Amino acid sequence: MVLYRMLLLTVLSLSIGAALECVTGYTLFRGKTVGTETEKCTSESDSCYNISAGLTDLNNVKFAGCATYKCMFTKNMCVGQTILGRTVRLCCCNGYDQCNSKFTNMSWFEKTKTKIGDFVAAFG
Repeated sequence: MVLYRMLLLTVLSLSIGAALECVTGYTLFRGKTVGTETEKCTSESDSCYNISAGLTDLNNVKFAGCATYKCMFTKNMCVGQTILGRTVRLCCCNGYDQCNSKFTNMSWFEKTKTKIGDFVAAFG
């Protein structure tokens, strides 16, 4: 019986420690990153999400965090919808921690440009 309890405690502690961690936050202006903080998701069915919507040429709204229902039908993929001429994009993932970082919605070129800019800002 003692062995059973120890095994149960070990499994519970591993499952608590293995919670998905997501970048969280929002921004309303182009050029800002989504979130500088992270949060641990509370449910096993949670995914990290990243929503971006270009409202005007100057404003780009982004939201990020943990969610179950937002990502119910879009696990590990991105979907886009054009509404009134503006594209809204929802990306969901649960493959690894912080998979919804600022690089989630970027093309390869944009990722490279951002990484070079971050490097120059750090050392320049």
